[in-house]
Amino acid sequence: MPPADTPPPSRPSLDRIARIIYGAILAVPILFTAVIYAIRPSNPAASPDSPVLLYTGLGIGAFTFGLAMILRGRLDAPGGDRLAWWKANLPKAVAIWGALEAGGLAQGVLYLMSGQALLLAGVAMFFLFPMSLTTPGNLSGT
Repeated sequence: MPPADTPPPSRPSLDRIARIIYGAILAVPILFTAVIYAIRPSNPAASPDSPVLLYTGLGIGAFTFGLAMILRGRLDAPGGDRLAWWKANLPKAVAIWGALEAGGLAQGVLYLMSGQALLLAGVAMFFLFPMSLTTPGNLSGT
């Protein structure tokens, strides 16, 4: 039993929780795409002649980017109390990051299917760049 003068354990702040969620969402498509890139050269499947998968991947990326920016516009303006701001906006922030993650994962899968390297550029363009615009600090104004 701890001594009586020991303060109770503090709960992590919502700001810290948001940063942990952001880091996890950022890591999954990056690691997934890296693994796909590493195993892709050993896959002998031929690339299709039509660029349908390329257009599909870039379209999914553009759609999820647009959806994330629309959701970002619905966030409350950063203001005084960060705790109150994160209580109101953490679900919206997770939806923004989730939309971007879905686009990054979809483009990784389509790269695995087609072997078109432009889809890897799509991951950078439609996932990594928008994620850098929507960091917890950028969203909360800190």
